[in-house]
Amino acid sequence: MSAARYRSGMDEQPTDPAPMAPDSRFRLILAKRLENHEGRVRHAYEDSEGYLTIGVGHLIDKRLGGGLPDPIIDALLQHDIAQVYADLDRNLPDWIALPAGPQMALAEMCFQLGWPRLSGFKKMLAAVAAHDFQTAHDEALDSKWADQTPGRAREVAALFLKTEDDFHADIPA
Repeated sequence: MSAARYRSGMDEQPTDPAPMAPDSRFRLILAKRLENHEGRVRHAYEDSEGYLTIGVGHLIDKRLGGGLPDPIIDALLQHDIAQVYADLDRNLPDWIALPAGPQMALAEMCFQLGWPRLSGFKKMLAAVAAHDFQTAHDEALDSKWADQTPGRAREVAALFLKTEDDFHADIPA
C-alpha cells in the first residue's frame, strides 16, 4: 500500500473543479477502487515507502506535509465523546445526575483511560457513588494515573471538589 499523495493543506477543503465534478456514482466507484488498492486500516501504519498513513491511504506523515484536517479531528473527538457517554451511561447510570464537576472529572478520566482502566478505580468510584467527593479526589490522586500524568491528574481530580458555580466559572475559552 502506498499513501495517497493528496494533501489538502490540512485546513483547506478540497475543491471540485466545475468541468470535472464527478457525480456520486463516479465517486462511489472511485472510493471502492481506491479502497481495493490501498486497503482499509483503522490505525496508523507505514505504507510501502515507510510513510505514516491511516484509513484508505490517507497520508498523515508530517515529513511529507500529511495530517488530518480539522473537520476530521473534530469528528473523531465527537465520536470519542459519544463513546465516553455510552461507557459511563452503561456502567455508572447515575453519573449524569452528579454535580457538574464530578461529572466532568469522570468524563475526562474515561476519555483518557477508557472505561476498562477507569473501572479499576474501585475506591474512587465507591466514593463518587456515596457523594464523598473529597475521598474521590484523594483516591484519584493515589494512583498510577496520577504518577504518569501528574499535572493533568491534579487538574481533573480537582473537579471532584468543584461546585456548580466554580465549575462554570472555569470553562476554558
